[in-house]
Amino acid sequence: MAQQLPLISIVTPSYNQAQFLEQTILSVLNQDYPNLEYIIIDGGSKDGSVDIIRKYADRLAYWVSEPDGGHPQGINKGFARATGDIFAWINSDDIYLPGAFEIAAEELACKGGADFIYSDNISLVGSLAYRGIAPAITKYTTLYCEVNPWQETCFWTRRVHKSLGGLTESYQYAPDYDFFMRMSSQFRGRYISRPLACFRRHGSNKVEHVADGVNIFVKTRREMARNARFQKSLLQRLWGYANGYSVLALVYVVRMARRWRSLLTPKAERERKRREFVEWLYRDWLVPSPKRTPPPLW
Repeated sequence: MAQQLPLISIVTPSYNQAQFLEQTILSVLNQDYPNLEYIIIDGGSKDGSVDIIRKYADRLAYWVSEPDGGHPQGINKGFARATGDIFAWINSDDIYLPGAFEIAAEELACKGGADFIYSDNISLVGSLAYRGIAPAITKYTTLYCEVNPWQETCFWTRRVHKSLGGLTESYQYAPDYDFFMRMSSQFRGRYISRPLACFRRHGSNKVEHVADGVNIFVKTRREMARNARFQKSLLQRLWGYANGYSVLALVYVVRMARRWRSLLTPKAERERKRREFVEWLYRDWLVPSPKRTPPPLW
């Protein structure tokens, strides 16, 4: 059966994230996907991360711990060793949800018609979970509306990665925006409504930890988009803005409308469901022997 499934290559870049790293690793290995190539690139951590990686070394295709040139370079180092049919990376503080790899294989290898997929996500903030609605991702919305998919939910084909050539290593902030802007301008994406992954918000997150990190991130992303837009003619830019914002607004309304029941749920009930999800995550999923209970999504 494993031979019939596409090989999925997952890269985890890590640096001094021992408090979260094992849960990220478990979220990959607990997928129980039989044709997996998992690569961890550690930037020379000194906080016990290497001990955690060694604990799972026999289930990894490759790992290394050595100083590197930063986050995007670490990701590129991992992908340089990847041999899969489907690529993705998961940061060392984020989490895949059950069934993510099966969905990626089904959408990209079996159904066809898409070069990359992306989905809604779940943001973890302390003991609560918040569902994020993914924006429409097209060559116009990324370039003119400056949006990008939730990186942790994205999977793409080897052909896409070979064409794009990996991340731009000079961008220490927002390298994923540049990567997905280039991807959406050349390839066709498909939206998956079911969340495939969780993004963890915490004080040591790169953007939130560094002084003025959010402003640096936004400024970098804006400069990337502006530089790309200025290569277009005035007419192309006017059409791009009109197309991008109209599609973005329409798709957002449609996706929110599909969740109208949850929007009408009383606040106390929503809070209960958010806590219930986090309890399920740590009790049933991010453990060495996970229970195959479905996530209590809302």
